[in-house]
Amino acid sequence: MNALVFSSRALKLLLLLLISIYSLPINAATKAAVVIGIAAYDESLGANPLRYADRDAGLVADALKKQGYAVSTLLNGQATQHNILDTVQQVTKQLRV
Repeated sequence: MNALVFSSRALKLLLLLLISIYSLPINAATKAAVVIGIAAYDESLGANPLRYADRDAGLVADALKKQGYAVSTLLNGQATQHNILDTVQQVTKQLRV
């Protein structure tokens, strides 16, 4: 399994960046977002766990859904490097349709 190690500040910036970039409108009626929340890190890699990052990502996803976004959410173990890149690629394809 590929492990991504980010500082908490870098992770927060990445989350905001992904929300900003991938919440672009597909068309006037449809919008998409990728939301990632990783609270559980492998501490043997020197990463500190982020309390509630997964819960907060779920709340962000719910709020975006209420605003009409099609939301792809990756939490904790789902947020592998492969899954993140694959999900971003899928959403990007949707944005181009």
